[in-house]
Amino acid sequence: MPKARVLLVTKSEEGTERFVSSAKMHEEGDARAFAFEEGGARYIIRTGAPARLIREGEISYELVLDPLRETQVLIRTGYGEIEAAVRVSRLTERRSFEETELEAEYSLYYSGEEQKHRIKFSARSERDGGKGDKE
Repeated sequence: MPKARVLLVTKSEEGTERFVSSAKMHEEGDARAFAFEEGGARYIIRTGAPARLIREGEISYELVLDPLRETQVLIRTGYGEIEAAVRVSRLTERRSFEETELEAEYSLYYSGEEQKHRIKFSARSERDGGKGDKE
């Protein structure tokens, strides 16, 4: 299975997280999927329409990023489960043979509150030596 060097940056009102890792990469039809472990959690990023961000660990969820419709997410924590609506305001993807970039702006709605988020994901095939990480 091919490998890629990945960068995942997540931003919200609670702060910013940045992960750089080596990921397993595979094609799924018109989409690419990247799986990696970082910070005690396992992540799967799937490009395409809709895009998906899956996190498994102390906090687990499957976030479906669809700019055409509202989706639902169940966030499992050590304190219980949170149901939220997901509304995407922007989703862009750029792909070449060696690189993949995905950016999204979305809001989570739960308990009458809105929480805004931004993610930026980039991957470069390690076939070219994994030179450099873009941010």
